[in-house]
Amino acid sequence: MTIRKTVAGSIGQPENVVLSWLLALNAIRNRCAHHARLWNWKCGYPVLLPQPNKFPKWHNPRLPNNQIGIILAICRYWLNRIHPASQWSHRALTLFADFPEIEVSHMGLPANWREHPLWKD
Repeated sequence: MTIRKTVAGSIGQPENVVLSWLLALNAIRNRCAHHARLWNWKCGYPVLLPQPNKFPKWHNPRLPNNQIGIILAICRYWLNRIHPASQWSHRALTLFADFPEIEVSHMGLPANWREHPLWKD
């Protein structure tokens, strides 16, 4: 088994989906390293989403696959799988609460994004 398949299996997603996530995360890391903005940025590496029949919560409602909103959901998903006791989600929610003037629609998030299945479980 290749390393990519092992990592994808541990995350519970197909290899091609995880690879697209890693490419997007790498692009985001590079933007952060150069102090570029993220909140309304369109990712040059749109992420693949898991198949709707196996993973319906990724599709209802569907988040744009080229904006930071879906990347935040991916980070939450990974951290819940890798380190369930992580406080990352709580810190992210607190950060959004501290800055209510930021329009989340520019991130590809709907107004009720906290009710999205990816943020509820």
